[in-house]
Amino acid sequence: MRLWDASVGLNVGRFWDERYGLFNIGSLLRGGGLRPVNGFHPSLSYLPQAAVLWVSDQLHELTGNPIFEVFARRGFTSTTYFLCRLTQVVMGCLSLVMTFVIGRRLAGSRVGLLAAFLLSIVPWHIRQSVIYKPDILLVLTTLIAFYLSMRAVSRPSLWSYLAAGAAIGLALSSKFNAGPIAIPLTVAALWLARQDKRHLLWLVSAGATSVVVFLALNPYVLLEPDIYRRSFAKTLRDYERKGEVRGGGSHLNQLVHCVESLLSKEFHGKILGSLGLAGMVTATVTGLRKHRGSLQTLYWVMLVSYVVGYVVIYALTTANPSAHNWLTLTPFVALSAAWLLVEGWRWAAGRFRLLARPWVARTAAVVFVALLASTANSYVYRVAVPPTASIAGRKFVNGVDDLEGRLVYSEVRIRRMAMRERRETRAFVRRGPLDQVPVVELDAADAEVFKQSWLEDERLGDFYRQRLERVPPEQVIMIDSSPFRVRGPALVLVSHPHKRVGVQERGQLVLQSLAPPTYELRLPEVEPIGRLLSLDFSLASHQGVRAEARIVTGDADLGTVTYRVGKRRSFHTTPRIPLASETRLVLDVAADYAAPEEIPFELRWWGETKDRTDITTSPRTQSQEKRSPTLP
Repeated sequence: MRLWDASVGLNVGRFWDERYGLFNIGSLLRGGGLRPVNGFHPSLSYLPQAAVLWVSDQLHELTGNPIFEVFARRGFTSTTYFLCRLTQVVMGCLSLVMTFVIGRRLAGSRVGLLAAFLLSIVPWHIRQSVIYKPDILLVLTTLIAFYLSMRAVSRPSLWSYLAAGAAIGLALSSKFNAGPIAIPLTVAALWLARQDKRHLLWLVSAGATSVVVFLALNPYVLLEPDIYRRSFAKTLRDYERKGEVRGGGSHLNQLVHCVESLLSKEFHGKILGSLGLAGMVTATVTGLRKHRGSLQTLYWVMLVSYVVGYVVIYALTTANPSAHNWLTLTPFVALSAAWLLVEGWRWAAGRFRLLARPWVARTAAVVFVALLASTANSYVYRVAVPPTASIAGRKFVNGVDDLEGRLVYSEVRIRRMAMRERRETRAFVRRGPLDQVPVVELDAADAEVFKQSWLEDERLGDFYRQRLERVPPEQVIMIDSSPFRVRGPALVLVSHPHKRVGVQERGQLVLQSLAPPTYELRLPEVEPIGRLLSLDFSLASHQGVRAEARIVTGDADLGTVTYRVGKRRSFHTTPRIPLASETRLVLDVAADYAAPEEIPFELRWWGETKDRTDITTSPRTQSQEKRSPTLP
């Protein structure tokens, strides 16, 4: 299921952050050497994928088969994205194996198997297993380092400590926030040093080994530290900005956010998440009170020390409540929840004989697994199988040269309609029943999306059939639903993109009044009257305030169509209106908006003319380069 998800959207536009690792891979494979292009993540985050792609590239040179080709004319081929994500899938599955191995050492095979299952159904673990980012590699290397730390404790020797130190160095080479994985080995060594001082010497040796391994894989940390300093500075500025907007700049809120994330439906959910957190406390306290000197108790102390240490260090480092950075804690929550469930069943079976019977335990296990697996399967199906609305948006995007200023009316939610390479360039989508929109506004838009079922409706069928009849058949696309291929209602995409005419005009809307904030624009009387125009503008949001806006022309309230980029800026456009002999646009903004003195705007002119040669020589075009809209 994860592999299937990895094959969806094999391009640069699906996951924005994938490009940073690919930049380093491209430099390495094209002969740029080991020097990274950027230092957002250490070298192990891209070296495994680089090795796989190198093999594919060699096969392409030997066979000439395009299926193995890595580099496209611009960027990378779909094979590159598939292989990078396939490598992530393998790492995600290996993290389940390591969870089982740790659980078996911690409390037996049943706990290990159940913990691996509980981790496998975490939606965020599934998601990061198909995205080329270092998060799932961090989970895997963290688990390997934790297991080798447990092994060093159970079989103490210089070599076992060195192995654990090497694993910690590998984890730190996968992502920089792997540092806290050194805490469990440190805690265990200090615990055991009370009886044998050699553990302190071995701990120092392990620390030195981890540093050597990290520097061996990341030599440019010393050779050209500015590479990492620049990337770190950019990341810290981004995290600081997001921390102010999302978390109010409070580091203490990170502790609450961690618990909320682990209990959310994207992670373990409220029940399993609560069991996991309760299991950590119960296992540790019970072990310290009854089995203080046992290895199992020390294992639990190591586990809890990592979870607490990671949360505290992350909270001290940044105020940005980023959910994906809590992913590395999910295996340990799964281990704790599995232990509590197994121990709880054993306790109940000791008091109720019926529960001790094998067939009862097996039946309960099957029901439990089936219920939890169904939620994971449902999540994978929703993520891997695109909705019909997404297909409609993709087909429209692929059918136009440029999305800038495009306007679509849709009866279904289209989450994103953007160009692949530029995520900030999007089409505006106004959602709502098409039969309630004036026909002149629909005709002035670039596309319409509605359900196929309306074509057979007794009351509204004539209206929707007329929307199809007004355009050539090649501009109508039927999008049907198919199990395991496309989900959602069958849709109709009617595409009739307008042509840009004349020269785009820019200016500043000037503030007229403050209660509410109002801006006014008087348009010049320039021939030809009746040409379609739209007004685009952007508003900056302050401290999370959502800046709403509406446009009034004459006695008509046009409203606006809006999309947002984060919580700091929103972009708006008006429905397209014909230029009258005197057109006056009034912009009203939400009363609680911190209104600036001026708001930048762009006027766009549209027409159905397909002959661009005629347009470029029109009087309107020649005069526009010297004139701008009259401002009050």
